[in-house]
Amino acid sequence: MTITNAYILICVAVFIYINFISKDDRDYTVMKVGALYPPKIREEHQYWRLIACNFIHENWLHLLMNMYCMYYMGNFFESLLGPLYYCGLLLFGGLASSLVTYLAPMYFPRLEYTVTIGASGIFFAYIGAMIGLAFYQGGMFMEMLSSYSYMIIINIAFTLFTPNISKTGHFGGLLGGYLYTFLLYLLGVIGR
Repeated sequence: MTITNAYILICVAVFIYINFISKDDRDYTVMKVGALYPPKIREEHQYWRLIACNFIHENWLHLLMNMYCMYYMGNFFESLLGPLYYCGLLLFGGLASSLVTYLAPMYFPRLEYTVTIGASGIFFAYIGAMIGLAFYQGGMFMEMLSSYSYMIIINIAFTLFTPNISKTGHFGGLLGGYLYTFLLYLLGVIGR
């Protein structure tokens, strides 16, 4: 089983638990299983939420959209980078998405009491990694970036103009994916 498929199975299992197994209210269950909620991290030091929130989806549409993106892009990056470096991309992208969301209330206090869940920060990390690979590796990755530019623009526009979307999570993931490829470039894993 690939890492991508294992990630998807965990997300589906968490979704099933939230919607069909837990006897508690869905919002309470989402919080209980690890939604990113800045006060819980800041005041109760529940840092595990920075990772757990990336596996949680509350409704079908959210789950299906994110899992489709994970399957399509995740398998590509997993075969390209190999299991070790792909795990690094997942971790780096997910943590960057979560950390930007966690730190954002320092500059935008109205975000302090928002609940953030979902794997879309990791999808944006894939986009950031694609941009980084195009910049540092060139060749087919520059062509790939060019052919997917419409998808990137649509996803960024969707993030900016749709309410109740974690802008900090998406752009944090984008930054994380790009910085991860920069790290791989510095380590000599990728490069021209």
